[in-house]
Amino acid sequence: MGANGAGKSTTLENLAGIISPTQGKVTIMGHNVSTDVSGSRQYLGYCTQTDNLFPNLTVEEHLRMFAMIYGHVDVELAVQISIRNLQLDKYSHVKSIQLSGGNKRKLMTCLTLLGAPEVVVLDEPSSGMDPVAQRFLWNTIHNVRRQGNSAVILVSPSFPEIEALCDRVTIICEGRMRCIGTTHYLNDKFGQHISVHVGVTKDQVQSQVVDHLTAALENQFGKNFVWLEEVRTEEAEIRINKEAPRASVADVLKSIQTFSRVSETKFTSLGVSEPSIGDVFSDWIDKVERESKIPYLDPILDTKRL
Repeated sequence: MGANGAGKSTTLENLAGIISPTQGKVTIMGHNVSTDVSGSRQYLGYCTQTDNLFPNLTVEEHLRMFAMIYGHVDVELAVQISIRNLQLDKYSHVKSIQLSGGNKRKLMTCLTLLGAPEVVVLDEPSSGMDPVAQRFLWNTIHNVRRQGNSAVILVSPSFPEIEALCDRVTIICEGRMRCIGTTHYLNDKFGQHISVHVGVTKDQVQSQVVDHLTAALENQFGKNFVWLEEVRTEEAEIRINKEAPRASVADVLKSIQTFSRVSETKFTSLGVSEPSIGDVFSDWIDKVERESKIPYLDPILDTKRL
């Protein structure tokens, strides 16, 4: 994960040997990418952010050509499985230049996975896809993971996609890895607040019920640790710093229930949640904007520790 210009695609281009690293080295299955790019690429499948397709070849022709290059024994079977896995049946005889953006990304992903590489690199593969197509792509990546023969490196701007697919997540800011770990680990270590979402009526907004609830939470957890984040027409969000004494989801929920009982207030909806991976990402971006230098984690040492 990373903001625009953080260095995500540049990192992937280093892995693929498209550009050379200015420092350090990259090895894939023991092959140094800088000195043995041909050897390293035998184990690599790379879905670039741009759609590098032959405009006058159909979907089926693309897959057939790549299946022959990869040396599939049964080329036609490999083609049909790829078409079925990502629901490209209707477009098998359509030229790539006539495909929609989402279907081009499907085809790019199919071509990447067709050779069953040991290292799969996907740069925003679901960009432009509708929700149904995204789900099929997720299932395909899940199947690759379950088979256990490939490591998958995914760049995605979609927080739900990252939480659904990734065993570990790293956040890159200004070309450096700031943190790495499971989503649960990152949420627990770097998540800074608990979010309270309450559904309210217009009358409750006018009667300042949300302000009264915020004051009650301030009394419970400390004025410096509680703030009203946002008030909309029918919903309000209150945040509580996780460093507040006794700040847990259970304690926050108990405090709200007590307030509701004592004040005889009924909310139309109520949700209390730990920070999400999206919150952690936003917090890191805010830190980068506020500070000129941030200590970063050595990815090798941190990977070993985790």
